[in-house]
Amino acid sequence: MWSRNSGRWIKGERLKRFFFFFLSLFFFFGCSQKRLVTLDLNDSNVAELKSMPQEPWAYLQGYEDATVLKQAQSGYKEKFYRIWQEVPNISKEEVMWPHRVFNERKNFYGVNLKPLGASFYKKMENEANFGAYMSLSKKALTIRGTNIRAFPTDERMFKHPNIPGEGFPFDYLQNSFIAANKPLFV
Repeated sequence: MWSRNSGRWIKGERLKRFFFFFLSLFFFFGCSQKRLVTLDLNDSNVAELKSMPQEPWAYLQGYEDATVLKQAQSGYKEKFYRIWQEVPNISKEEVMWPHRVFNERKNFYGVNLKPLGASFYKKMENEANFGAYMSLSKKALTIRGTNIRAFPTDERMFKHPNIPGEGFPFDYLQNSFIAANKPLFV
């Protein structure tokens, strides 16, 4: 039963051969050609493909003159681009509201759960570049989803990390979000 044959166990050798045989069977049957399934247009599940027109123009009956569509489109464009019609009249003091609300006298915390120091607020004021406010005055479009933040940074700010609703993930600097392809005035 357990005899040695030139340094190998006979039982172990049989087990290896048995395993290799079944592995090769699974490989060859697993890679064999499968029966192809064809789509039968007479089948009741796809009968609509024959009975319903497949051209989009067939569903636009009654809109041949397109006056209704043109009116709707012209009104839509006016509303969509209305931000570009006139220069916004917002004072520099109104735009600086985050620097009055968030400052070193009030305890706000960073991601590391440590209070933000005066250097952080000074850096944010420098990065905001209020000296060049309204000097660009250009029309723009967002090309991807854009965060509207109180300070020009991706860093997060929390009121107090130990109070529920005041710590993570409630970022005080995140004001809003604008989707892609929306007009802006920069």
